[in-house]
Amino acid sequence: MRKTANLPALIILIIIFSITACDDPGGQQSVNTERAHKGDVLEVIDQKVWIRNGNAIKLSQTHLPFNENRIIKSVIRTYSSPNGMFIGDGNIANGFMDFSVNASIDESNLLEWDDFKYYFPTLTLWDDHDVDPSSVKGNAISLLAYPDGSIPSFSNYNGMLTREKFTGTSSTITCETIFYVYVDNDCVITGNKSEGYRPGQYYYRTKGNLRLSLRKGWNMICGIETYGKNFNGSAEISLEIKDPLQNPENYKWVIHNTD
Repeated sequence: MRKTANLPALIILIIIFSITACDDPGGQQSVNTERAHKGDVLEVIDQKVWIRNGNAIKLSQTHLPFNENRIIKSVIRTYSSPNGMFIGDGNIANGFMDFSVNASIDESNLLEWDDFKYYFPTLTLWDDHDVDPSSVKGNAISLLAYPDGSIPSFSNYNGMLTREKFTGTSSTITCETIFYVYVDNDCVITGNKSEGYRPGQYYYRTKGNLRLSLRKGWNMICGIETYGKNFNGSAEISLEIKDPLQNPENYKWVIHNTD
């Protein structure tokens, strides 16, 4: 099995360098790994939902409030259900979302490392990426929101929910996307820095070597891509453990393709 899940997309479609205002300088924050680890219970309560604004000319305009109602399903892909199975649910009511995955993932629905690693959006860009112990298994969830009475669709990111943050300076734009990973044991993921062409997209360079220490249960990982005027079309890539609750007003839940 070698499928890439519909995890948070890191391709920035609405940001252009004519953006003139920078509302968040994007400074470094300390990482509270205890809060970034959620154990066997993963839940979100009363969080505002947004949509992308394709007409934005300032960072403060990149998102607009979403005020509709939706049903939410938490989706994983497994060996027996490669197109997706539901493991949790929730709802969006008047633009505010609640959802929960109330138990650990059954062992039969976990993936071996050689398959699981493709569920990290950019992990395989690091050279010699590996995990210790090698026996660790895991999975990651996608969140799908759809109108009551309709049939959920996994195609074209229709109704996908992601949590993201845009920051910038006069010369760079950064997109951070939070995703949720489950592992059946404490583990450390490592990789060596690299650079090259990402197939069909752009030239990249990783921000140094990679080291992610995950704990058994649910973990929050942040995928970061920075684009710069002086990068000659390339992007700087990094993965970090990060807790968006340290700065929740800047990490927005975004629903995609609502038509």
